[in-house]
Amino acid sequence: MSIGLIMIRLLFILCFFPLLLLSQINEDEYYNISGFNLNIHRIDKGEYLFYGDNGNMIRTYDSGKTYSQNYSGTKNQIMQLANNKDNVVGFTNKYEFMASYDKGSHWIVSKLTDSIVSIDASDELVVMASYFENLLISSDVGKTWKKLKINDKFIKSAFIIGTIIYVIDMTNSIIYTEDIGETWKHIDSPIDNFENFVIARRNGNKISLKDYSSLYELNDDLTFTRIDFDTKYIYKYITTDYGYAYAIANSNTREINYYNYNRENKTEELVSSYSNLYFYGNTFRVLDLEVDDNIVFMTFENRTILKSSDYGKTWEVITSTPIFNGGPLQVFDSNNWSILASNLIYKSVDGGVTFKPGNDNFLDTINSAVLTSNLHDYHYFNKDSAIFFTKHIYANTKIDEIYTTNDGGITLKGLGLNTFDNIDFVADMKDYLLLSRWKYGSGSLGRNWVYYTLDSDLNLDSINVIDSVYSNFLQTVVVGSKIYIFYAKITEDKNKSIATIAVSSDTLKTIKDIFSIKNDSLNNITGKLVSRNGNIYFNNNSSIPLENYTNNSSFRLDTKTDEIHIVDKPFAILSNYGINTFVEDQKYFKTVELIYEDTSYKFKYVEVSVEGTEFKYDTIGNNSRGFTPMKYLNSEDVILIGGLQNIWKKIEPDRLTSVEIWGSKTENLPIYPFAPSPNPAKDKLRVKFYTESMEKIDKLRVFLVNITTGKKVEIKHYEISFTNNWNGELAFDVSDFPIGSYLVNLSLDDYNRSSKLIITK
Repeated sequence: MSIGLIMIRLLFILCFFPLLLLSQINEDEYYNISGFNLNIHRIDKGEYLFYGDNGNMIRTYDSGKTYSQNYSGTKNQIMQLANNKDNVVGFTNKYEFMASYDKGSHWIVSKLTDSIVSIDASDELVVMASYFENLLISSDVGKTWKKLKINDKFIKSAFIIGTIIYVIDMTNSIIYTEDIGETWKHIDSPIDNFENFVIARRNGNKISLKDYSSLYELNDDLTFTRIDFDTKYIYKYITTDYGYAYAIANSNTREINYYNYNRENKTEELVSSYSNLYFYGNTFRVLDLEVDDNIVFMTFENRTILKSSDYGKTWEVITSTPIFNGGPLQVFDSNNWSILASNLIYKSVDGGVTFKPGNDNFLDTINSAVLTSNLHDYHYFNKDSAIFFTKHIYANTKIDEIYTTNDGGITLKGLGLNTFDNIDFVADMKDYLLLSRWKYGSGSLGRNWVYYTLDSDLNLDSINVIDSVYSNFLQTVVVGSKIYIFYAKITEDKNKSIATIAVSSDTLKTIKDIFSIKNDSLNNITGKLVSRNGNIYFNNNSSIPLENYTNNSSFRLDTKTDEIHIVDKPFAILSNYGINTFVEDQKYFKTVELIYEDTSYKFKYVEVSVEGTEFKYDTIGNNSRGFTPMKYLNSEDVILIGGLQNIWKKIEPDRLTSVEIWGSKTENLPIYPFAPSPNPAKDKLRVKFYTESMEKIDKLRVFLVNITTGKKVEIKHYEISFTNNWNGELAFDVSDFPIGSYLVNLSLDDYNRSSKLIITK
């Protein structure tokens, strides 16, 4: 392909897409269930988008029977969406325009200069309102815009019905145009009757304005009909075939009331009153509402989606954001995931798309919902059965310490012990659990840990004690019949601690210290990794440099001899690391490095291996957002987990570097190919890619490498297309290649990157 043809295509893009900055490369690239402040957009009958903070989006195309998630092309809050024929358009709080040509699967995002406050669309036009007297109008889905100036108006909303544009300003005055701004006419609105801030909304072909308790409906003859509701403080409402539907929520009682108003007989009906104590949030306000015959969706400021399949009479929780301070994500299989949150167990049966809370919690809602106890520790036996321990916040609470579940956390059964405080899971010895608890304090920092067995009758028997443990630094690793205890032991000087390793070969009946680091610092052991070769790799973390070691010194514990060896290459890596998982199985981790100049932290992705007894890792990409990779089941994929246990979509390891791509630049990546599609492939193959600049694309070389034979064939005849100056797609024919496993290799500026491919017939 000639560079001239490439530049012509680029000029075409730059001329006809003047606002284009970034497009989504892969469907469902990002996968985040936290941080939602969800609104609802109805695309068509049974087709919905739930959208909100950080560009998050959930889709359903079958009235909520199944759900999927995808990255919308922006990391900002999506403010509003509208339909333009078969397209969906919207804008963000950072004044970006969004457009999707496939009902929300893929998006194009453009930067705007106006302070957009409202968007609406018809089959013919898209109209956006700027607070400062401007309207932006497009007839080509945002490729080009016409700007209209409206003097002396601070616009609040703009609506379009057909080709008529209505503009409502901050004083609730209304004007409209039938000729795209050539002339404007005024509508006499009931301004004097409004008691409070007015909500303006268009549902179908009806525009309405609502204040404290009254709604004014704009008629076809441009007059208003007033409707008075008995219910007060209605924030969200929607037009229905029979009138209106609306809902309110009580922050104190967590009660949600859903109403119907019949326009013909002017009656207001309370359809249902639903309470759910598990929803989190102080305001607890209904955020959005959509009605589709018998299907009703409702969202809340507390990041919850409710669905009714019987006209609002009964409700089910579709998804609710877990409130984390407990254990990490547990993935049992491709569908069943669980999360231990602060006071609830959340379970997903659709692979992490939606999480539903269990029925039991530990909230005392009598006095302003004071949290009295947390789920503190856990041990899963399988996807349904587990044992949980609680941590009391107030000493006088009457709550059991040990709970079990056999339904994945939907219901918990207290064992009625109520005599032990702060129990923690230590190890699984197959026939019984090994537990520890804080027996008594030794000053503000010291703890004495008591070890118990838990027999088949769920009785506790004390077997041993470790005295003077510093704070919470006590963890265990089980290797065969041995239990290794990593803890920090306090000294008489409470500004110091000793990093210690102990071992027990008789289920903690006897415990022997085998290693310690003592100096004028606070020492504790971090970063423990267990290898299949019988070694445990770990770090000592010291607040000052040691005489013989650096601050983060690295060691290897040989579990066959219990000898400790210094590891020359220090490491400090983090992962969502399973109890029975070896470092070779986990494979992908993140590293954390302290930058001493400004005391900041720098994260990277690393690939870990063990050669003989030597622990090694290779840096494979920047990780500026600090995501923690977790190996996904027995596949080669990983799941990225962010702050507060946000759940991100599983991705191929080859794409770990690509998660850095949020804008127009990524570091040290001349070109990056994404997973080939389709895969397996029979004939036509597509490979989307990201590059620093399309100006170098004439130097691109494409190869197909047979993994079995090593044969490398250069692909010289391919088609190339561009979304913008950074994103493109290759397409070529593989029908003449034999069945087998291949690598698709892209080479640019001496940089090579490959993606795996299966060719079949």
